[in-house]
Amino acid sequence: MDGVTPFFLLDLARVSAAARGIRSVLDAYESAPVMAYAAKVNPHPRVLETVLTHGMAVEVVSRRELHLARSAGFPGRRIIVNGPAKPDELLVEAMEAGATLHLESHHQIERAIALRGGRAARVGLRIQLPGAPTSRFGLPLAELSPAAGRLRDAGIRISGLHVHGSELPHGASARDWQRRAETLGEGLRHLGQARGDVRHLDWGGGIVAPDLDTPAADDFAEAAREVIRLVHQETQRLGEMYGLPSLGAVLEPGRFLTEHAGTLHTTCVDAVDSAGRRLHVLDAGVGLLSGYDSWLGRYRVSGGGPDRRAAFAGPSCMEEDLLPERPVEGEPDVGSRIVLTRAGAYHLAGVNAFYHEAPGVEFLPAGAEPPGDNTNERDDTEASG
Repeated sequence: MDGVTPFFLLDLARVSAAARGIRSVLDAYESAPVMAYAAKVNPHPRVLETVLTHGMAVEVVSRRELHLARSAGFPGRRIIVNGPAKPDELLVEAMEAGATLHLESHHQIERAIALRGGRAARVGLRIQLPGAPTSRFGLPLAELSPAAGRLRDAGIRISGLHVHGSELPHGASARDWQRRAETLGEGLRHLGQARGDVRHLDWGGGIVAPDLDTPAADDFAEAAREVIRLVHQETQRLGEMYGLPSLGAVLEPGRFLTEHAGTLHTTCVDAVDSAGRRLHVLDAGVGLLSGYDSWLGRYRVSGGGPDRRAAFAGPSCMEEDLLPERPVEGEPDVGSRIVLTRAGAYHLAGVNAFYHEAPGVEFLPAGAEPPGDNTNERDDTEASG
């Protein structure tokens, strides 16, 4: 890599710090929740390999992600396959791998039955959150019993229930988690006799990452502690209520593990005055920083300096290619290297080719501090419990 902007710089040590923080919380529980990294957030092979070394499972939503997870070394029993679009090829490959399939519709159920052949099938059902807007995710509560009956008639037992949903673009609120607890409890009730085979409750993702510039493992632990406590406590309670002593929990952290592990490096290529303000044009924008509403980072100018306010725009011919106004560390000018922090989640995975070729991806050497600007310091549980 030659350091030509734009490029992403990934810090795998930060992924490890987040994973260690979670592990330190899990170690307090005898039957701790399984952590399944949400690959869609950042499916880079080295990120997947890093979370695997910390004993995590993985959650995938496509054939590409399934292939990446398998290539990274995840065994099938440590893979969960979610998603509203499961083509036949994905269903077959997931069953061949021994992955857990969370089915989300009657169509998916019928296709899984038709394609199963003589394979063993590890199957869960995803539940729609009651009262949520129109959604393509999951089955309504009232349809769980018929769905379970159809699978049982085909010789397939329900090993788990899955729910997910968040009111916030960057994570779940306390109320979100409570709604999930209520929905999973109702899901077990609606399953009737079929709930006797359930071994895991998958609570989805949404643990909010620490709102700090450079969090350490202890900061990640503190940020995850209350969610893990609630999930463990409620899973134990539901297991006791319904006579399921082996019931375990699954969580799907994604952003939590990678948000702080990536920076987007750009160059200010122009500056224009418009409507009484100065607008700095960067060589990266909406095409690389997907989901502005969920980006919580800040701007750092090469050379640093005191915080100030500045306005930035991307390079595309789209009026909406305006970056959020945030504090800027330093004085931007044409030619300045501008680093966007907390860009490790979703943005690399969501890159499009509207304006850019594929951006470079570089890695911070072990033990190095994240540079504010330049290129001189870089090297290139079973899911069901």
